[in-house]
Amino acid sequence: MSLEKQDLDYLQDQDFLLRKRAILLHIEELLAQCQTALKAEITQNPFDFPEGCEIQAGKISRGENYRGLPYLVLDYPRMFKQDSIFSLRTMLWWGHEFSCTLYILGQARESYRQSLASQLPQARYKDWYLGVHESPWEYYFAPDNFKALQEMDSAEKSRYGERPFYKLSRQLSLDQYDNLSHWVVKTWRQFREVLE
Repeated sequence: MSLEKQDLDYLQDQDFLLRKRAILLHIEELLAQCQTALKAEITQNPFDFPEGCEIQAGKISRGENYRGLPYLVLDYPRMFKQDSIFSLRTMLWWGHEFSCTLYILGQARESYRQSLASQLPQARYKDWYLGVHESPWEYYFAPDNFKALQEMDSAEKSRYGERPFYKLSRQLSLDQYDNLSHWVVKTWRQFREVLE
């Protein structure tokens, strides 16, 4: 195996990896600010979270290989149990976007099933997407994973409540990073409307 000239150029480029590290540290700080803003919102406007849901502290995770690219994730509020999941996941996927996704699976799903079934068909947000993939752990925005809410008719929205998990998501372009905290709080406010 031999390296192409472009590969060798990348291999010799120390600056990119140092910049990447600095960028990811900056994004971690932004995600920490999102957690602080969400915690203030939840304190001021309490919500009936599933029992055992962690609302005191979030968790920021980092990885290098979601579909070949780095990512950062904030799970807050969060609950990951074997039989029940409830999480608002804010994610940076390198080269793509920020996303904010509400996951509800298992026992937690049952807690919000009626509210979602009655509220979701009336929701009119143009930038909402509903997870339609078989796996709840895919994040990419493509028709086989997410379907735009505005493209669904009322019957499709009503049937969404029959899925084994609920996954509502929004995306924010990377160049809007300075608006991330405000956007995440706004997203939580919108999502909770269909859960109450």
